[in-house]
Amino acid sequence: MTTRRRGRIPTAGTLEATQTDRAGAARRAASWTPPATKAALFTTLGKVAIWGMLGCGPLALITAAVASPNPASTATSTGPPARSPLAPAGWAELYVAAYLQAGDNSTAVQQFFPAAPPSLRAAGRRQATRTVTVAASEVNPGYWSVTVAADVMDTSGPTTKSAGVHYFMVPVLALGGPESGGTGAAGRRPGFVATALPAEVAAPSVSGAPELGYDGTTPITRGPLQDTISQFLNAYLAGSGDLGRYLSPSTQLHPVTPAPYRSVQVTSINAKGQLADADSSVPADGTVTHVLATVDAVDGAQQRWPLTYALALTARAGRWEVTRMQNAPALAPSTDPRTSTDPRTSPPITSPSPDTPATSSPAAPVPETPAPDPTPPPATDPTQPPTSP
Repeated sequence: MTTRRRGRIPTAGTLEATQTDRAGAARRAASWTPPATKAALFTTLGKVAIWGMLGCGPLALITAAVASPNPASTATSTGPPARSPLAPAGWAELYVAAYLQAGDNSTAVQQFFPAAPPSLRAAGRRQATRTVTVAASEVNPGYWSVTVAADVMDTSGPTTKSAGVHYFMVPVLALGGPESGGTGAAGRRPGFVATALPAEVAAPSVSGAPELGYDGTTPITRGPLQDTISQFLNAYLAGSGDLGRYLSPSTQLHPVTPAPYRSVQVTSINAKGQLADADSSVPADGTVTHVLATVDAVDGAQQRWPLTYALALTARAGRWEVTRMQNAPALAPSTDPRTSTDPRTSPPITSPSPDTPATSSPAAPVPETPAPDPTPPPATDPTQPPTSP
């Protein structure tokens, strides 16, 4: 027979002692304090947290001020959109062409200048085969003065003959937005009206040939530089060979296609400054030279066309490579408009070189000339033609 062991039943004294022990442990836990070093650490961390929270407020304000620029300053820096002269210039070219061939019927001219007389009499005996804008200036906001060159043919006789190039100044009022030369809101439908008939004016002045910045005393007639330029231009103009063979690794240039010439013959090469032994050797890698090359390009009819190219070449691995085809030949310092003396001012304002600091001198005053009348033309309703003055 198995006897089961029964647990001891706690008495009242035992329960009281247990409760007393628990109460003592709770009092000891409540009265415990950390060591001095730990207490200091907790105090420091608490201070850091408090100061961090206080600093977040000003920092957030500074960040918001930097991220959100002042609308007024933004508007001041950008300013109003620039007005383009392209549309008034193109419209003026059409006006001049219509004026030259109007004759007794000025209906076509009245589409540009509603106050034009019914008959322009002598006009109509000429015809413009080509018109080109050579100057455009804004007299007042949205009010343009455009000078148009017209290649004119005289049609008054039994045969048509050339009357040369004539120049006409046209006043144009632009009625659209800034993209069409007007003062209206951007995107507004463009409109134009002439305020007078064209005025024939003198041709722009043409000076003598300017001096270029190349050595004309020692032309390069042979050698590796001449070979590279000849082969490059034959590949570029006549489709002879791979153009990439003659270009520097970073240069991107495409040949003229379809090739307009059969062959290209170099007639002269002049370098900018002295280039030692250019006829026989290639200098050290990285040497750069600028040249002006004149060639005769021969077309399919065996006609020779003289052409001129301004090129920059760099020496690499014992040969010359074309680095850049320049937009225009280099000017001599005496003819460069950045450094030449303007007779109306003394001394001139000089343009510094990349290796020297910028310096400038104040220009002497220019004699005053009568200013044009700044009074803007009368306001014009885009939907109604202007009245005759």
